[in-house]
Amino acid sequence: MKSTDRGNSWSLILNGGGNGMYFIDSLTGYTSFGGGIILKTTNGSLNWVTQSGGVIDNLIGIFFIDKNNGYSVGNGGAVTKTTNGGTTWIPQTKLTNNNLKSVFFTDADNGYITGEFGTLIKTTNGGLVFISSNSENLPENFTLYQNYPNPFNSSTVIKYDIKRQGNVELKLYDITGKFVSTLVEEVQNQGNYSVLFSPESIEMQLQSGVYFYSLKFDAKNILTKKITLHKIKINYEKINNVISCCSIL
Repeated sequence: MKSTDRGNSWSLILNGGGNGMYFIDSLTGYTSFGGGIILKTTNGSLNWVTQSGGVIDNLIGIFFIDKNNGYSVGNGGAVTKTTNGGTTWIPQTKLTNNNLKSVFFTDADNGYITGEFGTLIKTTNGGLVFISSNSENLPENFTLYQNYPNPFNSSTVIKYDIKRQGNVELKLYDITGKFVSTLVEEVQNQGNYSVLFSPESIEMQLQSGVYFYSLKFDAKNILTKKITLHKIKINYEKINNVISCCSIL
């Protein structure tokens, strides 16, 4: 529904409805649908064009940080993102299998994804990483797990355990040991942590190759593991074109 008089009257803008809707201005907007479908309008909802979100799950929440960068989340822990205004959507490795209901950014850096059973996933660096924590089974040791998938293309998940509260750092280095990026740098409580790492969020584009991620606690090295980026160009735009055989009016 759409109102142009501060809510005094409403008109139907989309037959069949949608799960979530977000407009970045008066003309350009998006709505999330079932089956991984996202609809986009560039004329204030007069016409809608079908896009593929790159997932098969129902998409519920949708939000854009700016005109280019947006996220949609949905059932089964589905997260998909765009960095080009919705031309292509890139599915992200799942942090949870819980249904996700909403995504919201308070500014360009800080964002939150919420879902069923108290699921809360956050980012403090504009989506370079999203972090979720679990304190149900408190760990007795520091542990850094192998990322999955590995090798990876668009995104991967890194898990680690923290046995007491302290300052946690997770940093990325290239094969020569040169610092590349800080993934996590904050005080964290005892618990199990999962980090969704999306390298396309880094302004300097990473090349395919071997990297290392290192966990530090209170400035002391804990563990380091190898990670392999294997960039495969997937033509998501072609996928969108196949699905978008016609516009939804």
